[in-house]
Amino acid sequence: VNTKNHEENTIRTTKIQIVGNTKNWKKEYLRTITYCYSKYPFFHDVFPLVEESINTETEYFADINIAMIKRFCDALDIHPEYIRSSEIDYGGGFKSDLNLNITKAVGGDVYISGPSGRDYLDLQSFKDAGIGVVFNDYDHPVYPQRRSKEFISHLSALDLFMNVGFAEAKKIIMEGNEHFYNFDKSVSDIR
Repeated sequence: VNTKNHEENTIRTTKIQIVGNTKNWKKEYLRTITYCYSKYPFFHDVFPLVEESINTETEYFADINIAMIKRFCDALDIHPEYIRSSEIDYGGGFKSDLNLNITKAVGGDVYISGPSGRDYLDLQSFKDAGIGVVFNDYDHPVYPQRRSKEFISHLSALDLFMNVGFAEAKKIIMEGNEHFYNFDKSVSDIR
């Protein structure tokens, strides 16, 4: 991506950067994915979705990301409502206030945060607004990886899909998520 003036840009306005004379970065990117994953068991199921997403006509990184997320969610039979923060009036804010304001603007009653949220979220503001906060400390699932003697964690979802397919990936992703459905809207630690 183009990092020039990145402090002033939003994710929505971050453009894809073409380096040097590489005008066909999409072709090179897809060739790299093919080189890395073509012999994996679910390559032929997953790659067309990656290819369609990468070939989205746009100069913005977010548009390609969103296209891929939507295709992967469809393949996983997960159908969320997608809302871009740039499409709603949430009143602005920074860090904690930003997250609180967006959650309120979409009518949410729970904010799910990564572990770093403990360092900056104003939990009292969420409580005062009647919004629960859940901290999710990521416990990486282990799945079979082709070509690996030892499991390599924190690769992309693409690696999971290529190795086990969408049906098994959904089971792996959903394991242990029951805690998100049964809690009392107070601050919770989810591990």
